[in-house]
Amino acid sequence: MKKTVSSDRQRVVEGMQMSILSNARQLISFMKVMRVSRKSFVISIVLSFFAVIFNVISIRLLMFLLRGMITRDFLFVGEIRGFSDLVALAPKAFQSSAVLFALLLTVFFVFTMAKIIFQYISSVSDPESPRTYFFKVFVLWKTFF
Repeated sequence: MKKTVSSDRQRVVEGMQMSILSNARQLISFMKVMRVSRKSFVISIVLSFFAVIFNVISIRLLMFLLRGMITRDFLFVGEIRGFSDLVALAPKAFQSSAVLFALLLTVFFVFTMAKIIFQYISSVSDPESPRTYFFKVFVLWKTFF
């Protein structure tokens, strides 16, 4: 009985490996037809990954903002890892709940903007045409600043 279960598992794993290989081949052939370079595909994936990381951080910061708004007290921000180091640099400046709220809101804004910028760059990234890429980044820069 154990021999059968082991061989069944092995067949399932081999089938999954073949499925992944066939999907990769289909993706590569599709990219050739659409004239998408592998380099731009990988760059887009990496930039999207960073956008997701910044999105997770933004959501966590939003949870801290909501907690402070519900309790009407932001003094807990000084105890959060990362923020405690920042508060330790200037302890007198960060004694007020309003100042800590402004700090938390500013950090939330910065991470949200970074997420948006990474999403935008990953959607327009194409190393085959750097002139177009830099023009789009320039237009984005001029839009916000």
